[in-house]
Amino acid sequence: MSTDKSACTLAITLVISGCSAPAVELAQTDRQIQPNRLVVNDNERKATLTASNSLQLCDHVPLFGFDRYDEQFVINKPIPALPSLSSGYAREQLKNISAEATAYRFLGNPKSAEFVLTHLQDWARDDYFTQIERNGDDGNGRFTQRSLAIYALISWYMIKDAPNVTPADTAQIETWLGKMVRSASRIKSRSATSTYNNHGLMRTHMQMLYGIATNQPAWYEKGLDATQDILSSAHVRDDGSLKEETKRGGWATFYTNLALSNLVTIAEIAHQQGDNLYDYNDQAIHRAVDFFVNSMDDPSTMIDYAQTCFACRGLAAENQNYQAFTNNATWGVGWMLAYINRFPDQPSTAYLKRFVDKVKRQQSYPDQPFYSFNTAGNASCYWAWPELGAAQQTAAATP
Repeated sequence: MSTDKSACTLAITLVISGCSAPAVELAQTDRQIQPNRLVVNDNERKATLTASNSLQLCDHVPLFGFDRYDEQFVINKPIPALPSLSSGYAREQLKNISAEATAYRFLGNPKSAEFVLTHLQDWARDDYFTQIERNGDDGNGRFTQRSLAIYALISWYMIKDAPNVTPADTAQIETWLGKMVRSASRIKSRSATSTYNNHGLMRTHMQMLYGIATNQPAWYEKGLDATQDILSSAHVRDDGSLKEETKRGGWATFYTNLALSNLVTIAEIAHQQGDNLYDYNDQAIHRAVDFFVNSMDDPSTMIDYAQTCFACRGLAAENQNYQAFTNNATWGVGWMLAYINRFPDQPSTAYLKRFVDKVKRQQSYPDQPFYSFNTAGNASCYWAWPELGAAQQTAAATP
């Protein structure tokens, strides 16, 4: 790649390339973004939660009893460039901000909106998270950047209609979000796999959220088209196995779950905009869910593919790693709530519901919602069924 800056179209500085990334030119579209529908129909979901006395599922519940507005939850020093593997600190901070923004959207606490807006303004002013460091082009830097962009997009969408948001705020914050999304949309050129695995799905997830949150239909359609490509028969086998994830040795089940977290969330986002991804390519998503459930019940189903090991990370194909997504229910199984809620009569749903109930009972902090960038934030707020929500609220109320 040339590092001659005169040959580059200036858009957003990328430390990794030595020049600026080309501006992304998207075709015009006649699509109209449906308002108040990011992952769910906000008004309908709020009414449902109100009727079942479950609105607290959308509240922000900080761990360890900390004050929810404590500044320790917020990044207070500039981090414009992201090291490849230092995602934890920044991601936890943005997770807390997005949780507070969701609480505002569904519970209407004005202090929450003020708190979120203040920090989005600060980050936008200093162009936080719009670059990755030179050693970040191993895929993990972009992965980190996409996860942060998703949390930032959720945060903005949830508060952008608050009374204290000005047109100047909108212009500044949406310009900043655009820089982050354009940077995070890059895929490492030497790795076609990343286009079609969970990294590629996180990218399309982010692009669709960006299109909706900033009312840019062309970005939504860019992500939708790329998702359809990932769901094609070139990447999903007839039995529903995901080619790019099932070949990953002992981590094949883990990465299949990670891909499904994004896929099902993307399908829910698309549903709210009138697009049916669940039926695409002979119901590829349903087939992928069924394969995942069958492999959980009978690991040999996964092992047949997992023996073609890619990035096994020390685990043999016969030793599938379930613990990584079952031990931390707050992020690992949130997508299952969406699937259960949407398809109560699908063959795999009964298994998924038992699995979610079991993981929830084993959770160290049972009052915590299912929350992840892979599920566009608070999965409990979006999709939890009444019994699961009641159990969570009972846990929260217990001294």
